[in-house]
Amino acid sequence: MSAPDKLDCPSRTTELLAMSLAEATRARWEDGRARYGDDWSARHPLVEAYLEVVDLRNYLREAERQGAIDAWLLRRFMVAINPLARELLWHARVAVAEVDDA
Repeated sequence: MSAPDKLDCPSRTTELLAMSLAEATRARWEDGRARYGDDWSARHPLVEAYLEVVDLRNYLREAERQGAIDAWLLRRFMVAINPLARELLWHARVAVAEVDDA
């Protein structure tokens, strides 16, 4: 199975869900390297991290819309995520400003 196919494979999702967070983190990094190569060519990592948190908020809202979680659990998740999102946003803005000033 090629690397792009492996990332979208339901059995890979099952494998990742069975792993510890540390193991899944390593596996996703390795899957990404296999798919995209070793060079970091995306936006600044802090910008990418912030955008991932924005996506996470949208995924959780969709989970509530589909009935997978209730409004109370959505609120708990958002209370946990929002401080991280604000902190990442601040650092991402600083990082981008430093690149622009260079």
